[in-house]
Amino acid sequence: MGLKIVFDNLTNTGTLGSSGTFETNLPLTNLAIPSRSKTARTTTDADFNITENFTESQYCSAFCITQFNFTTAATIRLRIYSGENQTGTLLYDSGVTNIYELKGWGEFIWAIPDSWGDTWNTEDTAPIFILFFDSVIFKSILVDISDSSNPDNYIEIGRMFYGQTSELAVDVDEGLSIGYEENTKQFRTASGTLRANQATPFRVLNFSRSVISDSEQLLLLQQTKKTGKRVDLLVSVYPDAEVAIKQEHTFIGKLKRVPKFTHTDTTNNKSNFMIEES
Repeated sequence: MGLKIVFDNLTNTGTLGSSGTFETNLPLTNLAIPSRSKTARTTTDADFNITENFTESQYCSAFCITQFNFTTAATIRLRIYSGENQTGTLLYDSGVTNIYELKGWGEFIWAIPDSWGDTWNTEDTAPIFILFFDSVIFKSILVDISDSSNPDNYIEIGRMFYGQTSELAVDVDEGLSIGYEENTKQFRTASGTLRANQATPFRVLNFSRSVISDSEQLLLLQQTKKTGKRVDLLVSVYPDAEVAIKQEHTFIGKLKRVPKFTHTDTTNNKSNFMIEES
C-alpha cells in the first residue's frame, strides 16, 4: 500500500516565478491558496514554465498539481536543482511526462466503447497529477508545461502542492475506507415530495494505524499539531497502484479531527485518521 502524506506545502514559501503571463485577478500566487475559486490562469495557451527559488535548502519527495483544465495532450516536466535560480546539480528530472495517465490493463470497463487507451479523468474525481521520487535537498525547481492546443485558449491550475512525504515503517491497518460526503439538506414539500438542495460531494478517507513507533509518534504529533484542522495536506493511499485506484485515493484535504495517539505497549502506539477533500 505505502500510504504517503505531505504535511508541509512548499508552494509560495519561496519566490514563485513564471515565463507565462497570468490574468490579473487569477495570478500565479493563487497556486498556494486553499480555495477552489482562487486559481491561476494564463492569458494564452502557449508553453510556459513555473519556477520557485529558496534561500535555504528544502526537502522534497513529492510534487502535485490539481484542479486544472489540461487536455489529454498536455505534458509536464519537473526539474529540481541544488542551487538557487535553477543552477547547481540537477537532483531530479521527471522527463517530459503526460499529465493524464492511461488506464491500466485491469481498469477497462466491459462493453463501454472507447475504453481502450482511455485516461482516468471523470467529473466525479478532481483531475490530479502527482510524482513521487527519492527525497532530495534542493533550493530551486523548474516546471515546464505544454498544452498549446487547449480549446479554452488558456491554462488554468487550481493548486500546486509539493514537499517531503511522511511514511511509517508499518502501513495502515485493514479496514481503510473512502467515500463521498456532502452537506445536502433534504426536506419534504406540502405535497410530500422529498426535495434536496444542491451540494457538491467530496471524498472522506478513514484509516487506522496500530503500529507506530515512539519516534514516529513524536513526529506525527508535531505535524498534526501544525496542520490541525486548518491547513491542507496531501494524501496518497496507493501511490504505486494502477491509475484509477491511485487517483481515487489521492487528494489534497484537511484533517476532520486531530488524531490522538494511544500507547499500546512500551514502544508502540496507535491512532485513527480522518481526512476530507478540500
